[in-house]
Amino acid sequence: MNTRVQQNDSTRVQLPAATAAYWADRHVVITGGSSGIGLAVTELALGAGARVSVLALDDPAMTALAARTGEYDGRLATFTANVTSPDQIRAALNGARSQHGPIGAVIACAGIAKPGYFTELSESDFRNHMEVNYFGTLTPIREALPDMLTADRASITAISSSAPPPKPYAKNSSPRASPSPSSIPRTSTPPSWPPKPQPNPENSLPSPPAPP
Repeated sequence: MNTRVQQNDSTRVQLPAATAAYWADRHVVITGGSSGIGLAVTELALGAGARVSVLALDDPAMTALAARTGEYDGRLATFTANVTSPDQIRAALNGARSQHGPIGAVIACAGIAKPGYFTELSESDFRNHMEVNYFGTLTPIREALPDMLTADRASITAISSSAPPPKPYAKNSSPRASPSPSSIPRTSTPPSWPPKPQPNPENSLPSPPAPP
């Protein structure tokens, strides 16, 4: 089996034979699988011979991926869905089962990030992060779980990523001065690392009570 897959950056990745064998012919559901890390995971799964169902937003990246379904002998299916909508997730997974059979793995890649200072983010921002990143991971797993509980082997993977914010990172791109280390008051001596072991009194367990 050819386990090599072309990546977007023209590099080649080859999975170990045992890894490719595990994923071969397995029905894998990948949320957010049309772009970024999700797309790389989609391509790796296809390269390993998996049957892949991608759930993602209806956007240009998803349109481009849907146009490639003919490249994989029917092993790639795409379903537009917003992971914040349980109804859309449920409908997409039913369609995935119709095309690829019972689900053997879920890889949750869908996620968002809105960097900002805590005091500047709105309540809506925090709730949106939870809806997409938490419930958007939880819901597909819960909906696919009945299939996986009856499978011989199954797996659940949740992926997250982070990147450093652009510099300077401040409102309106205006830099904020950071205090120098010497200007930060110290209230106590910082602990050493690694911590030194503390002596144990009498170096023993508590003695049993004396007999009456």
